Amino acid sequence: MSEIFYRNEEGYIICWTDGSCSRNGHDGATAGIGVYFGEQHPWNISKALDSCIKQTSNRAEIWAAIEAIRKIREKGVYYVEIRSDSNFLVKGMTVWIHKWDKNGWRQSSPEFPIETENDFRQLKKEVDTVCNVKFVYIPREDNKQADALAKAGMMSRV
Repeated sequence: MSEIFYRNEEGYIICWTDGSCSRNGHDGATAGIGVYFGEQHPWNISKALDSCIKQTSNRAEIWAAIEAIRKIREKGVYYVEIRSDSNFLVKGMTVWIHKWDKNGWRQSSPEFPIETENDFRQLKKEVDTVCNVKFVYIPREDNKQADALAKAGMMSRV
């Protein structure tokens, strides 16, 4: 296993993240996360979402990004591009989070709190510890390796 990385045109290390959840939105849901840096890369992550976190696909997507940032920070890397097929994650971190923060973590109507507020707050805290993080939306077919890692992580608890 080597520590060769994919990099974007600016030199940022690229990683792909994904979350997976069986029985999403129902009792007995089980979620997993996947972080892919490259084929057989020692930094790849495949694990079940912590059982103290509500098991949903959106939360798994957020926590996959959190784990990616923790890994790159642990390794002394401070420029990363996170690629995800989750529009919720990417828009959440590039557009919505600024509005939510301004609106007291409410959606457009004050009576609707952001269900994943604590998860996004944790992700923002992790992002703030790294020099530069870019979130990029990609089509699902370009995220197969991270998806496989997330599904394997989900199945590790079943």
